Amino acid sequence: MLLLLFFLPPLRAQTPAPLLTLPSANAVASVGRAYAVLPSGEVAVINPTVLSVGVVNLRARALSREVALSFAPQRLLLLPERARIAVLSEGAPRLAVIDVATLTVTREIVIDVPLPVGASAHSMAALSPSRVVVGLPDRLVEVDLLTGETTSAARDLSEGVLLAAWGGYRYRLTQAGEFEVIGAGGVRVTAPLPTADRVHRVGVPALDARAGLLYVPLTLRAAGDPDRLPFDAQFDAVLVVVDLARPGVRSWIRLDMADGVWHLPSAALLNADRTRLLVTYAASNRLSVLDVRAGQRVVTTPVGAHPLDVGFSADGQFAFTVNRVDRSLTLLDGRLFGAPESIPTTERTPPPVVSVGERWFYTAADARIAWNHALSCYTCHAPRGVLGSYITRSDDDLSAFLRAHIVNAQGGSGLNDVDLAALVAFLRTLP
Repeated sequence: MLLLLFFLPPLRAQTPAPLLTLPSANAVASVGRAYAVLPSGEVAVINPTVLSVGVVNLRARALSREVALSFAPQRLLLLPERARIAVLSEGAPRLAVIDVATLTVTREIVIDVPLPVGASAHSMAALSPSRVVVGLPDRLVEVDLLTGETTSAARDLSEGVLLAAWGGYRYRLTQAGEFEVIGAGGVRVTAPLPTADRVHRVGVPALDARAGLLYVPLTLRAAGDPDRLPFDAQFDAVLVVVDLARPGVRSWIRLDMADGVWHLPSAALLNADRTRLLVTYAASNRLSVLDVRAGQRVVTTPVGAHPLDVGFSADGQFAFTVNRVDRSLTLLDGRLFGAPESIPTTERTPPPVVSVGERWFYTAADARIAWNHALSCYTCHAPRGVLGSYITRSDDDLSAFLRAHIVNAQGGSGLNDVDLAALVAFLRTLP
């Protein structure tokens, strides 16, 4: 028996064969973000509240151009040939096409798909230099930006968020908590996440095209009965690292910080050498920088109010966050991520009462909204979702709901009548 064992060949670990053939690292790989870095080196940025796209010169630290829109933008996408920008609306799905050379709107496209009250398009990715795919709550819609033609996929019973389009694949996270890859001919490969029933909100992911990894920022509902949990324990912030070739979860990175609990990770982005991963926190007005290999935080810094996204300048010298409520960029050193500086992204100003109400809805920096500065209204609600239930009811009814919700659900000390009126005024401005 011993001789038999002696002559057996050594066992070798078998590496599972990939299920999918990944595209090359230079294949089309893009997803709509809150900004687009233009060929000129300038940065185009969404301004949802004032219905515009601002173009910022990072070197001059100034707004150089502003493009007016007929709708509130939520995503920008510089198409692969870098000649046009696609702009996706909030609310009812519409697209605007901006010519990069002239910075003018050349076409508007209505995506004629009915949505439930309060629902919205939520994502966009590039398929080619002239085609995009738009993620709606219950389907994907392909749009030809040159002709305006739309092709709607059959209604999908599982809601989901489009994460990326890369090569011939579309990557999606379903409401059921499955990571889904859709290939040619509608062929689908799915892999469940371990926390399938707890996915609450999905941020803008970072794609590592060389390694075939997707870093997806998630807000998870905490396990257990939420009514029995303290306010600061109702959600978990994590970064899930997905292997696109298998596909499946490679690892998890917890995003709770030693000096505070920062919820709502809104976007992630890798630096050029893929050693640092930047993550923004929408409710807590923070940017954290993680060491990719160690999965640990390097630095956390305050930025502007409600940072939607994070980016790098074309030369990598600067990092920046796109701040919705401040209508600004926070510009930082691209290596050490210090020396923050604010740059306005618009010359337009909404009515002061709307600006105040917008800040109350999206941020949790004030103890009157949340005692732990972690839960804002936006943590659980899209603004159109809140308004949808009260759109035909009085301002007094809406104020009463908001007052009770802030105290009972968010742990805030509560707003006075003037601040509540501002919050209601902001919600009433939504289309």
